[in-house]
Amino acid sequence: MFRCPKCNEPLHRHGMSYICAYHHCYDCAKSGYVNLTLRQKKQHGDDAMMIQARTVFLSNGYYASLQKALLRELRLLNPQVLIDGGCGQGYYTNALADHLPNCEVYGFDLSKYALKTAAKGNARVHYAVASVAQLPLFDACADCVVSIFAPLYEQEMHRVLKDGGAMIRIGPGPRHLWELKQALYDKVYENTEPAPLSLFTLRNVVTVDYSITLNDHKDLEALFSMTPYVYRTSRIKAERLKEWQADSIQLQFRMEIWQK
Repeated sequence: MFRCPKCNEPLHRHGMSYICAYHHCYDCAKSGYVNLTLRQKKQHGDDAMMIQARTVFLSNGYYASLQKALLRELRLLNPQVLIDGGCGQGYYTNALADHLPNCEVYGFDLSKYALKTAAKGNARVHYAVASVAQLPLFDACADCVVSIFAPLYEQEMHRVLKDGGAMIRIGPGPRHLWELKQALYDKVYENTEPAPLSLFTLRNVVTVDYSITLNDHKDLEALFSMTPYVYRTSRIKAERLKEWQADSIQLQFRMEIWQK
């Protein structure tokens, strides 16, 4: 499945390395992922703080209902090869590999911090550092692509999918984290519906909507730190969370199933 980012020739696994016919070599990290991006000078993707916060929060099961809903849809699709574009620390990716034993699963992310955690969680998944805008994969190689709270490059998703393949896009519903936003901001707006895709046909939209009660204030801090709000909120407004007692927080996810 992997192709060399330098010459586009197939990569073959030899021990702890991937090597192409022109002897371009990519070594695997101890945790198991391989770096297939050619940009080495600048760190990309989520930093260690955000990955740690997300790992803490997700490990407590707050997003388990979304994980189960995604799995239900994928069981209906029954893919043989699945790509998670922007897989993060593998919360969804590893679970899908566990529950789809006949499916070959690939996870891509630009964050080495994320993939270090992800690769340790499931040896069945093929993890690689790569941009979802330029995946190191051949054309029409996958039955399904999932994009969960990640940037989506429609042309690239279309390229790697087989004809008739499915693309699942998951993002926030209109009132996702509504109470958290009310605590942070003076004016709160609903999330807008994502732009439609032009290269795919929409087959179904599933809304996953429920409320959670956080175990403690550490989980609230972890939730805030794993969202884009941590970068968009002033220090003064972020201080409001120290005094906020959250009874419940609404989670609302929009899952779209598209077909090539």
